Amino acid sequence: MSLPARVLGFAREHRMFPNGARVAVAVSGGVDSVVLLHVLHSLRGALGIRLVVATLDHGLRHDGAGDAVFVRELARNLELPFYCGRLKIDKGRGIEDAARRQRLAFLRGIPADLVAMGHHGDDQAETVLLRMLRGAGLHALTAMEPVRHPFVRPLLAETRTSIEDYANEKGLRWREDSSNRSMDHERNRVRHQVIPLMEQVHGGAAGRLRTMADNLRGDAAYLDGVARETLARLTRGTGLVLADLSGLHPALLVRVLQGFVRRGAGITMGHAQVRQAMRLIRQGRPGAYVELGAAWRLAVGDTLLHLLPPLPGTMVLGPGSRLSWGAYLVVFETVFSKKSEPHMGLEWERRSMSVELRPAGVGEKVEGRKLTELLRVRGIPAPLRPYHPIIRCGDGLGWIPLVGLFSKDGRRISRPTTGRLGLRLSISSFAGTGCHGAQWCITL
Repeated sequence: MSLPARVLGFAREHRMFPNGARVAVAVSGGVDSVVLLHVLHSLRGALGIRLVVATLDHGLRHDGAGDAVFVRELARNLELPFYCGRLKIDKGRGIEDAARRQRLAFLRGIPADLVAMGHHGDDQAETVLLRMLRGAGLHALTAMEPVRHPFVRPLLAETRTSIEDYANEKGLRWREDSSNRSMDHERNRVRHQVIPLMEQVHGGAAGRLRTMADNLRGDAAYLDGVARETLARLTRGTGLVLADLSGLHPALLVRVLQGFVRRGAGITMGHAQVRQAMRLIRQGRPGAYVELGAAWRLAVGDTLLHLLPPLPGTMVLGPGSRLSWGAYLVVFETVFSKKSEPHMGLEWERRSMSVELRPAGVGEKVEGRKLTELLRVRGIPAPLRPYHPIIRCGDGLGWIPLVGLFSKDGRRISRPTTGRLGLRLSISSFAGTGCHGAQWCITL
């Protein structure tokens, strides 16, 4: 079977290309990407796709501009739209990762439905082996996927040899990247030294690595599906039920925690953070937490594991304000209050007033007692106590939900409750934060 026929079967097997899709082919000028462009161009009718060509000069090699000119000529000969970008990356530690991230960002920005990449089966074997050497987990060992929107890899089942044979057979021209021969790069050492030695020890080693990745991908997909179902079952608003978490198998618990944090904070948990979170769940000590980065925390409460945003700062609110503030939703609106609501006894003529909103301070006291202790008695979970709101009006009157009203000198005061037209400040805990969806209201 010819290489184009194999690619056609592989693309259909993995449902890579919806009919009518506009596909950007990432072409560096090397043999892999040139063959990818040639094959997809020959299959565009069978696949029902439209092609554009995209290339990027990373600015890391002196001949990078020449590669871009070469790819532009390929696109012109095939009468395809062409997109070119050039990056400027400061040389130094981590330069390859920085270049990769910016390259992917550039490709995502191309006006196309999908981006076709030239990775092949030998690239896959190298990736699996490198990740094994780094002690990667199951998901990482699945390596590159044939389809991970918006990227598709039509050549992932092909070998480097089959691609080069096709290029020579068709008389294709390509550019050689001199950096591919440098032993300064870890991947090149694996490609030119480690895998050939493995082939001597066990023939077909590269193919076995590819097969292993395919097999593990199925296992990982199943576990991910179970983890999503478990996450949905254990979620209570922005928290997870601690008692149920502690009974999960560690392999499932890891995935539930990672999915929970990724969904809520957009953060990928590292291995050390996952292990620390699992230890805290076993211990069940309210108030203990894991720092996740970007000031987010995963914190143990009485019954829930909380995902907490960065501790909010002091804000000044005016009528009409509606915003998320730490673990709460704050609404400052004009209403006719219910008789059961307390009010601060301020006149309606002050409807244009503003209030200051701030979190409880460390060691803060109210009438000689620690505020944290007062909040504990009133059922506020330990992780949420530092987020508890304190409101202060311009003339010094203050309100601490669940605690009371206070004068500017800190004395507790009482106000009558009555229906009245005024400004209502309502503070609602997000469902699942352990405050049972509590809403605290006061009329100013």
